[in-house]
Amino acid sequence: MTLNIKEVTLYQSGVGFFLADCPKKNFTLPVNEGDINDVLKSLSVNGLTSVRFNSAEEIDKILDKIGIDLEVDGALLSLCSHLVGLEVKITIDKSYTGTVLGVDEIDDCSETEETLINTNEVLVLKIGNEIQNFPLKDIKKLEILDSTLQKDIDTFLNLLANKRKAGVVNLQVDAKANSWASWVMPISSWRLSYRVFFDIAKKELEMVGISIIDNTTSIDWEQVVLRIVTGKPVSFQYDLFTPLHIKRPVIIRDVKGVAPMVSEAGGMFDDFDDEMEEPSMEYSEGLVGYGGKALGVMAPPPGAAPKRAKMLMKSQAKGMPSVLREIDVKPIIETQIQEIGSAIAYVVNYPITINRSQSALIPIFTEKVSGELCVILRDDRLTEAMDAIKLKKPIDVEKGAATIYLDGNYAGDSMIITGTEFIAFRLNQDISAMKETTSQTRIEAIELKDAYLSVKRVTELEYTFKFINRNKESLPTILEITKLSSYQVDDDPDAETRDYYQYNLLLKPGNSVKTLTFRRVTSESVRIANLNEIQFNTYFETGLISPSDKRKAEKIIELIKLVKKKERDYIALTNAIQHQFKNQKRIRDNLVVIKEDENLKNEYLVKLKESETHLEQKKDESKTLKIEIEELKQKIEGY
Repeated sequence: MTLNIKEVTLYQSGVGFFLADCPKKNFTLPVNEGDINDVLKSLSVNGLTSVRFNSAEEIDKILDKIGIDLEVDGALLSLCSHLVGLEVKITIDKSYTGTVLGVDEIDDCSETEETLINTNEVLVLKIGNEIQNFPLKDIKKLEILDSTLQKDIDTFLNLLANKRKAGVVNLQVDAKANSWASWVMPISSWRLSYRVFFDIAKKELEMVGISIIDNTTSIDWEQVVLRIVTGKPVSFQYDLFTPLHIKRPVIIRDVKGVAPMVSEAGGMFDDFDDEMEEPSMEYSEGLVGYGGKALGVMAPPPGAAPKRAKMLMKSQAKGMPSVLREIDVKPIIETQIQEIGSAIAYVVNYPITINRSQSALIPIFTEKVSGELCVILRDDRLTEAMDAIKLKKPIDVEKGAATIYLDGNYAGDSMIITGTEFIAFRLNQDISAMKETTSQTRIEAIELKDAYLSVKRVTELEYTFKFINRNKESLPTILEITKLSSYQVDDDPDAETRDYYQYNLLLKPGNSVKTLTFRRVTSESVRIANLNEIQFNTYFETGLISPSDKRKAEKIIELIKLVKKKERDYIALTNAIQHQFKNQKRIRDNLVVIKEDENLKNEYLVKLKESETHLEQKKDESKTLKIEIEELKQKIEGY
C-alpha cells in the first residue's frame, strides 16, 4: 500500500518537507532515483522496523551473482539452458518428471527432389534410467522443482521490471500501524507572479501574489495541506544510496611444496609457489555536495507599439469600457500567514490536489498600497521613459513577474523585487530627454606647509537635462541619476537608492530644463624642491598663494638652489680626493722602481708630501661642505 501524503511544505531553497499517514504496517514510498539520497538522509517514521529497497548495484553485477540471464527471444530455449542438472516437470499429452540433461537439435530431412532440412529443438530428460527427448514446441507446461532457481528467476524478472520503471526507487517500509512518516526531498522551487490592479481615481493599488507550484515527485498530492515558506534552510546532498566498497589490503597466501629427497643423478625439484591472482576490487566513495537592482528596478522596455501609449491620467477612466470592469477577475485569497523566525509561511486554507508531473497556480496573498501614476526617467536609459506606479511606501515581497491592469485594462508587465518603490510597466512615448555633460577642473586653494605646497583641486561635472513633454498635461516624473564615486551633488535629491539619486519633477507640456552639478575635491602635496621657476609661477598666478607664503617659498627656492650648488661642489671635491689617492699610488709605485737614483727619488718624495698636504685640505673642505649642506636642508625643513 502507498502511504497518504497529508501535508506538503515547500521552501525557496528547492526542497520540500512531506508528512504522511500510514494506516497499515507495510507501505510503499516511491522516490525518484535522483532524490533517493535526500529521502534516505531524512526519512523518519514512528515505530519504524525496517526500510527495504533495491540495491544501487549495477544490474550486470547482480546478474553475475544470481547466474541468470534469459533472452527475450527464444525464452523457453534460454530457460532450459539454465535447468541442466535440475529436476523439472513438463506437460505434453501427460506429465513427465525428470532431470534436465540439455537441449539438442534434431534435423528432419524429407525425401524429395529438393531436400528440405527442418531443425527442431528437443529437451533431453533423464527419467529414471531412461533418456527421452521432448520437442520444445510440444511442451505446454514446464514446472521448475528447484526452489533456489525459482527465487533467482524471480529476482531476475524484478530487475527487468525495475529497469523499465526508469528513475524510480520503491522504499518498502515496515512500521507499526497508523504511523506517521516525514521526509525531505528536492523539488522545484516555488515561484511568485503578481497581478497588480490600480484604480486611477482612488490612487489605490491592489497586488495579488500567485504562487506557481510543481509536483516533481513520484506521488500524487491529493487533498493535502500546502505550506509555502519564504525561508531557505541549509540543504545538501549526501550519497547514501550507492553501495560503498572499502578497499582492503590483499594478503597473498604463502603456499610452498616440500622437495622430496632424490639421488643426485635425478636432479632436484625447484621450490614452487602457488601464486594467487590478486582479485580486482571495485571502490566507490560517498561524496558530499551542496545542492541551494536596487530599489525600483525598471522593467525591460516592451516592443515598439503601433502608436504612442499615452498616460491619459484623467481621461483613461472615461475611455472605452473594459470587460474586466464588469467582471471581478481578482482571485480569492484563502491563506493564513505564519511567521517562522525570519521566514514567512503561507498556509492554504483548503485542500490542494496536484498530481505527479503537474503544476498549479495558487493565490497566496494580497496587499493594498496607495500610489500614483508617474514617469520614470533614468540617466543611463534616457531614450526609454517608462510609465510607472509610484508607491506611497516600499513593498516587502518576493521577487516575481507582474501583470499590470489600469482600471481593468491590461497596461503591461513588470518585475517586482523586495523593497520596490515604483512599478514600471510601459514605454512612455510622450516624453523625450537628452543629457549634455560638461566638466572642468580648477585649483581652489594653495597653502604652504613646511617645504610643500598643499594644492586643493575641484572638478565640476555639470549635467544639463532637456525634456520635451508632448502630452497636454503636466506629468509627474522621477529622474534617477547614477551616483558617481567620490562626487557630491549640489542639489540635495528627494530620495536616493544604493545606485541612484532621485529627483521629483513635474514636466509641463513643451520644453523644460534641469541642471545638476557634481563636485569632486582632491588634494595633493607638491614638494617645492621639485618645482622649477615656471611651475612655481603658474601656481602663484592663480592668486591663491598669499604674499607672505610666496616670500617664504622664494626663500626656500633660493636655499634649495644653494643646496644644489653646494652638492655639486661636494661632488667635485670628492672627485678631487679620489684623484689625489690615485696620484699618491702612482708616486709610490715609481719610488719602488727608482731606488738607485737619489735625485729622482727625492723629487718624487717632495711630490708625495705636497699631495698628502693637498689631500688633507680637500678632506677638510669636504667635511665642512657636507655640514653646510645638512644645515641648509634643516633650515628648509624648518620653514
